[in-house]
Amino acid sequence: METITDTRGRKVQYAYSGSVLTEIRYDDGTTLKLNLSDDFLRAVENLQTFQQTEFSYENRKLQRVDDKSTVKTISLSGVETQPAKEVAFLQFTYSTTYFESSTVVSDGKGVREKYIFNTNGKGAAHYVEELGVVTSAEKYEWEPYKAGAEYNDVQQTPYREVIQARKEKLYGNSLENFRFPVTSTDIYTEKAILNAFEKPVEVTTDRKTIGFMETQDKCRVSSKTEYIYDNEHRVSEEKITTEYSNRAYPVISHKKYWYNAYGSVVKT
Repeated sequence: METITDTRGRKVQYAYSGSVLTEIRYDDGTTLKLNLSDDFLRAVENLQTFQQTEFSYENRKLQRVDDKSTVKTISLSGVETQPAKEVAFLQFTYSTTYFESSTVVSDGKGVREKYIFNTNGKGAAHYVEELGVVTSAEKYEWEPYKAGAEYNDVQQTPYREVIQARKEKLYGNSLENFRFPVTSTDIYTEKAILNAFEKPVEVTTDRKTIGFMETQDKCRVSSKTEYIYDNEHRVSEEKITTEYSNRAYPVISHKKYWYNAYGSVVKT
C-alpha cells in the first residue's frame, strides 16, 4: 500500500497487484475498487455507496459507461443489497472525416451531446440535443501563445473565442440536420485575450438581447472583464464594465481576491 499526503495532511492510499492499481482509499473512508485489464479501466466499485461503474470498449475506443447500484432497500437497520442493476448509462459514437472527427454521447433519456475536433485534436465545437432538437451550439477559435526558436512567424495576439448560436437559430433541427449559423446577426461571441501563461487578461462579450420581466422591454448588453494577476499567476483583481443599450453610462464593478497559504480564496 502506497500513500500520498497533501499539504493539509490528507492521505490517499493506493493498493496494487503487481504493477496494476486495484484499490484507492481516501481519508473520509471512501474505498474504490478498480478492475483494470489490457491497459483499460473496466470497472470501478464504491464500497461505501454500493455503486458500480462499468466501461465497455471496442477497437480500443470507449463505447459505453454503465452506472449500476446494488442497493435494494435502505432502513434503520442498514442497507439490503441485490445483484447490480443499471441506473444510468452513456453511449459513445465516433465518426471521422478528412477535416474533422466527432464524438456523440447519448444518455438514453433524450439528451445527446456532440463534440467536434479539428485535425489537430483540438475542440472545435459542441452541440447539445434535447428531445430531438438542438438546444445549444457553440464553436471555438483560438490563437496560441508562441514561444521558442521553433516559431519563425510573427506572434499574433493570443486569444480564445467562443461563438454561440442565438436562441432563434436553435430548437428547430436534430443533430444530424443542424447547421451552425454563419452570419454575425445569428451568433454571440465571447473573446478572451490571453497572456503567456494561457490565462485571460481581458474578456469581452457580444451585445446579447435580454428582456426585463417588469416591462418586457428589450435591451442589448455587452461586457468587458479585465484581470490582474499576482506573482503566482492567481487573479488578484478584476474589473467588469457592463454596457446597456438603454442606459447612457456603463456599470463598472471591481473585485479583489485574497488567498491563504494554501492558495485558496479567503476573502473577496
